[in-house]
Amino acid sequence: MNKLAMSTGPLPIIIDADYHDLDGIIRAMQKLWKTGAVDGFELQNQAEWVAEARPRERAERRGPRWEVSTKYTWEEIAVKLQRSGVPITAIHANRDAGIYLCCESAAEVAFGRRLLDDSLRLTRAVQAPVLVIHLWNTFEKTLDLVFLRQTLTDSGAEFPDVLASVENIPTSVVGSTPFQLVKEFPFITLDLRWAGMYDELDLFESVKDRIVNVHLRGQLEGQEWVLNNSPFSLGEALAKILKEWGYRGVLTMEAEGGLRDASWEDFVAATKTLRNWF
Repeated sequence: MNKLAMSTGPLPIIIDADYHDLDGIIRAMQKLWKTGAVDGFELQNQAEWVAEARPRERAERRGPRWEVSTKYTWEEIAVKLQRSGVPITAIHANRDAGIYLCCESAAEVAFGRRLLDDSLRLTRAVQAPVLVIHLWNTFEKTLDLVFLRQTLTDSGAEFPDVLASVENIPTSVVGSTPFQLVKEFPFITLDLRWAGMYDELDLFESVKDRIVNVHLRGQLEGQEWVLNNSPFSLGEALAKILKEWGYRGVLTMEAEGGLRDASWEDFVAATKTLRNWF
């Protein structure tokens, strides 16, 4: 039986907490956990928690949030999660890690490696089996894929109990697509939004044995999750992944469009209906 998880990215908004409010995130997780709608959570390790540097991803929007956000070490985050009483199925690495790893400055690359390693340490500390990684800068037109692959291999070697999976995020590399990049790595997180954007879902069947996490995407419409702007529906994707490919790993819902105007009752009901596909 597959496990169903909820990403913490937009989750705290539904209880009127900020996305970078770690205590609010934990309260939202605990509230949803009590409903029985999910089996665990994928925690986004936010760049707003890093004291040394302002966020690089979506810098204009996230920079002001960084200024007011509480800062945490990976150890402090781990302690809070361990005390929360909720299971963590995955950690989403700091999204800035891949951006720094694609820089030319040796100091910036080293900082990216530290961000990656800290997320690996956090994943192991909370006994989550999977780490999700944005391993490159979406806007870079060239990538040193050999370097990125070796960096992940070197870092991952210290954490054999963690499946360090690369997500099929968009790319600006001419002649390359997300699938063509992630297929070079031993563990993969398949994100349905990006697979839909590039119309690459069917290609992932060839690497189905290396998929360790699937990001379900959906906008909450009443008591239903709807995948918009995609050549396939959420139901069609689930039927393919679960029935045809026989995937037995975790499925992680990432809410799109925000949850600020959603009712808690609709949110829980829609999430529970996902199990009808299992």
